Amino acid sequence: MIIFLNTLLENRIPYEKKIVPKQTILISEKEPDPSVYFIESGIVSLERDKQLISFLGLNQIAGLSNTFIIDESLYTFKTLEKCTLYVFKREAIIELLLSMQEGWIYLYMNHMNHNSFLVDKCLMMREPSEMKLKHCLAELLQKYAIMQDNVLALPKCFTKKSCFKLC
Repeated sequence: MIIFLNTLLENRIPYEKKIVPKQTILISEKEPDPSVYFIESGIVSLERDKQLISFLGLNQIAGLSNTFIIDESLYTFKTLEKCTLYVFKREAIIELLLSMQEGWIYLYMNHMNHNSFLVDKCLMMREPSEMKLKHCLAELLQKYAIMQDNVLALPKCFTKKSCFKLC
């Protein structure tokens, strides 16, 4: 995803770099949002109908999970810790992507990745509770683990409550 950010910056897409405090709602579901957020640091949660769906972290994008035709957000994006974000106008990103041959491929792959994410979630929901929890924790450790005293640990923003909500 860092390549995507570099592409946006090289093509001089206007942006604003922000430091956002924790527990800030970036995008509310079912509401139009003209911005796309590239996460330089921090962790953001995705919720739908007040149910925790997933998390986004370093070098991931919030706000492009829906197709470019729909203005409404599919999820509520909320910062779990202080985040540094690049904020781009959705319109400018879509215009750039549509003007580039590889932009269409990016949009297609983004859509396919989102579909794959949803299928994985559906399959996980069919597992026994203990397996769901193990699967969730392994995924969180793989993506967000930090080294503390030679032990892998999750950042403090991941609580028991949020982990159980995810599973």
